[in-house]
Amino acid sequence: MTQNNKNATLLWSAVALGALGVLATYFVAGHARFWANWVLWFILMFTLGLGALFIVALEHLVSARWSVPIRRIPERIATLLLPAIPVGLIALCALPVLYPGSRPEAAHHPILAGKAFWLSLPFFSVRTLLAFGLCLLGLAVLVGGSLKQDTTKDPAFNFRARKFAPAFMAIFALVVTLIAFDWISGLTPSGTAISSASMSSPGPSSAASPPRRYRCSTSRSATASKVSVGIISTIWVPSCSPSPCSGPTSASPSTC
Repeated sequence: MTQNNKNATLLWSAVALGALGVLATYFVAGHARFWANWVLWFILMFTLGLGALFIVALEHLVSARWSVPIRRIPERIATLLLPAIPVGLIALCALPVLYPGSRPEAAHHPILAGKAFWLSLPFFSVRTLLAFGLCLLGLAVLVGGSLKQDTTKDPAFNFRARKFAPAFMAIFALVVTLIAFDWISGLTPSGTAISSASMSSPGPSSAASPPRRYRCSTSRSATASKVSVGIISTIWVPSCSPSPCSGPTSASPSTC
């Protein structure tokens, strides 16, 4: 057996052992804990690859020359998108478990009813597939074209990459927004954790309680922030606090 065959055998053995470990984790830790970890690793891998691809596009956009000798590093890191996409497709199975808006009863929830179509499982999956397709397009043009240039020595690739780079900036903004809002903010679409029991029809006690009014102010939240190869993508989300007018001890009339 040659050295290459031995390495391949060891690699596939490690893959099989890891698959058994993943399967055991599902039954030992429970499906909720398993899918939470799976989504975490998917977002980590995907944002690392996407951030590295952004660096490559930025170098072409500004026609940077100093970074040419080290461009292979972000190009290789960007290939993390290739394993991250299948992991993300499997992560779609976590939607009914972790994401309240994807459940059928969300259409009857007082807060999620207006978002039911956007957060539904089919439309969520379509947006995710769209994000994956755009990432593969950018990977094929920027990284695939660079690898082909090693053999063809064709300088025309530099001009194609330079023309494609501005379009990829728009792709990057769209994909980061979709992933951040869908996969991170979608865990708590109403601003607070929602359990399956709370999404059922309200009981007599809850129906009798007066509704609380909220005063919302836009604040910078670090919840949906992700660091991708030195790039921090900060998402602006509404932060709501109970109004001083909602309660037995109301504030002065001037604040109400």
